[in-house]
Amino acid sequence: MDDSDLIFMKYGGFRHGPKDVMDQLARGETVEPTEYYFSITPLFETGSQKNAWLNRIIARDTGHKLANGPVYYIYEIL
Repeated sequence: MDDSDLIFMKYGGFRHGPKDVMDQLARGETVEPTEYYFSITPLFETGSQKNAWLNRIIARDTGHKLANGPVYYIYEIL
């Protein structure tokens, strides 16, 4: 967030694909996101009044992995 409020996020998910693609990811190589499946289901928890709405949502993401870490695109499920 762009303020000082703390938000805890935990998640579970899946990343899978062809062996050669997964081997490339394991070596830290950049792979096109369309070459494998990567999705998480995050849960949020905060004591912030401003961001309390996060405590009451269900969300899902799509993402991909860069050499320096994962990128998540998180969407609220309505």
